[in-house]
Amino acid sequence: MGRWWIVLGVVGALLLGGCGASVSVSAGVIANDGAYLASWRTGWTAVERASAPYIPTSTSPGACNKGSTKEACYETDLHVTQTMGRLGESLSHVSVPAAYKTANAEMLQAMRIHLRGLSLRMHSLEAGDYTEAERDGWFTESKALIAESNALAQKAYQSFPQWARPNPAPII
Repeated sequence: MGRWWIVLGVVGALLLGGCGASVSVSAGVIANDGAYLASWRTGWTAVERASAPYIPTSTSPGACNKGSTKEACYETDLHVTQTMGRLGESLSHVSVPAAYKTANAEMLQAMRIHLRGLSLRMHSLEAGDYTEAERDGWFTESKALIAESNALAQKAYQSFPQWARPNPAPII
């Protein structure tokens, strides 16, 4: 029984006098983020599935890689464009929590740039009365836009609060 008074006395002294240690926790709660996180998760999961043909496997060089066909690249780009477009619409119309507004705006901008790059690449692959120089120009510009969108998407994702980044991480 006497020991409890000692423990209480020590704890009380530490609380009243301070113990010389400082502890801080930097995390919080983002209210009403459920709809946003669901849109994010559903959309990026679909984009990841649509993007799977880009990845080389033991039986495929990967759509849009050397050794693949123009048709495979075009079809994959088209599918990714449609899927990412739906994600963009979803993230534009869902309620965006204040802590996500900047990151969301940056991500939507990255997605618009990426979609423009895919559109140019598809245009360069289309049949039509285009010169080789026109096709090369569109293809070159598409590569630059896709690279730019990658960098911006990574920056945008880092703009989400570190402790509350949505999952999965974006695939651009």
